[in-house]
Amino acid sequence: MAVEIVEKPTQKDIDANNNEKNQSLGAFQKLSKDLLEDERILKEFTLGKRIGFYRMRGDLGSGNFAKVKLGYHCLAKEKVAIKILDKNKLDEKTQKMLTREISCMERLQHPNLIRMFEVLETVDNLYMILEYASCGELFQKIVNQGKFSESISRCYFSQLLSAVQHMHQRNIVHRDIKAENVFLHINGTLKLGDLGFSTIVPTIEQQLNTFCGSPPYAAPELFKDDYYYGNSVDVWALGVLLFFMVTGTMPFRADTVGKLKRKILEGVFVVPDYVSESCRFLICQILRPVPGDRFSIPEIMRSVWLEGSTYPKQLTSSLLKPNADQNACQTDEEVEAMNQLRSYGVTEEMIAGCPDSSRNNINGIFRLAVYQAQKRKIEKQREKELQLKQQAEEKLKQSKLNRNKTGTQANGGGKNQQSKFCLLL
Repeated sequence: MAVEIVEKPTQKDIDANNNEKNQSLGAFQKLSKDLLEDERILKEFTLGKRIGFYRMRGDLGSGNFAKVKLGYHCLAKEKVAIKILDKNKLDEKTQKMLTREISCMERLQHPNLIRMFEVLETVDNLYMILEYASCGELFQKIVNQGKFSESISRCYFSQLLSAVQHMHQRNIVHRDIKAENVFLHINGTLKLGDLGFSTIVPTIEQQLNTFCGSPPYAAPELFKDDYYYGNSVDVWALGVLLFFMVTGTMPFRADTVGKLKRKILEGVFVVPDYVSESCRFLICQILRPVPGDRFSIPEIMRSVWLEGSTYPKQLTSSLLKPNADQNACQTDEEVEAMNQLRSYGVTEEMIAGCPDSSRNNINGIFRLAVYQAQKRKIEKQREKELQLKQQAEEKLKQSKLNRNKTGTQANGGGKNQQSKFCLLL
């Protein structure tokens, strides 16, 4: 009886077979496989240097409940900020705040609000994947370099107004607007973040009763242990922030919270003489003790000081998850993002299985891809505007040269000539 001898495959054969299988996988599937099998990646997980598709690179900041690290999405090649919360330190109240924060961020689509891409969770920690603003806090910028000029303050303040108006139009109040929660980005862009105290209200006129925020930015009504309107509290904080930007100091200063409270309730502050009259007037109209007397956001936008300012519009993309139906994509950026997903090897079946949640890595990649497409579009618009500006400046320069040339020719080529009067003398 003949016996067939089967040769045992060598390690070289096994490796070659594995390489062939890996080459047939898309980038998404390969990375997903590596997360489970690659020893180097598994070690990074153990050391806290990786979560999901994100590698952690360094510290950006820390607070009472969270720390923030710089991260990098290994597939989308995009830097992000990773907010890490220790679940063991979160009581019931803080967990509710966190749920509200995530819910609020899901509803907002504005270029001057920090974006949220994904939420991940382990046994011990919860990770919020956020947009990374590369130029740091507004607070540190002013502390280190001093007050801004009014032109720079105007540019930043108009962006803030637009962001807060977007929130209020969606019945969301921030309740913790301060320089530490405003982040600077490239090309003079500003981002309002940290929505930990934000809340969704049935109507923007809904009265609230929970004290939130930082005392130096707190409106007088917050110290009266009574109901308050969230939008009016946000407007007051914007006024304090404007004062801080143009002076480098706070309008109400004291060495204890009790003394600070009395000063805010009295509503007495002094705007330095070097601040322009129109800016001084605006600050005084915002920092009015009675909420009903305070300028509203539309009134602030119509003020003399902000005349000629532009206000960024909300982002056009509305999809928070990919959709295999091409007709569901309402913008070019969403179409680009879908094409990007497919280039990573994400299949139609995978897309169809995506839940309506930020706790999904494909949804996270899609949101990052939309964000990248929007950045490219904004950059193209900025380059076009710069080109048009340069052309206009060149045209104006040429026009002046032509006028000077015409004037010179009218004066006899610019040669010195004696008048007939001089000759007669």
